[in-house]
Amino acid sequence: MDEMKSLAAEYKQKLQDDSANNPIKEFGPKAWASFRQLMKSKSEQFNAEMQSEVLTWLSPYADRIVLTRDSDGRSLVGIYDEAASTVSFVCEGASIDLTYSLTMRSGNAVFMYLHPTNGTQLPALAEDIASGLMRDFLLK
Repeated sequence: MDEMKSLAAEYKQKLQDDSANNPIKEFGPKAWASFRQLMKSKSEQFNAEMQSEVLTWLSPYADRIVLTRDSDGRSLVGIYDEAASTVSFVCEGASIDLTYSLTMRSGNAVFMYLHPTNGTQLPALAEDIASGLMRDFLLK
């Protein structure tokens, strides 16, 4: 019994050390969850403004977003890869193919846009990402 108690204590310490050494493992999922809620809220607000269900939120899994435009069935898909700390958004019909990494800056998880050709990283606010995705998804 003492052996398992000792092993459990060591494992708890390892988890704390891992989290302290790589805070994105703790804050990345929280930033993604917050972003998912932001996108869901924006889709609900848009539907309310349209006074009909134009956008359908089909996202039962915590690691993805699936937003469907009811007029033509087009879908915007967002996927969070926790292991790589990246978020990707794709919608072929709207020419959306974006990838962001989540990194720590000043104690906060920050979305960084990954330029597809030169690899440059630029910080992006969740609100700006969500607004841009909604605009491109609906108007392109």
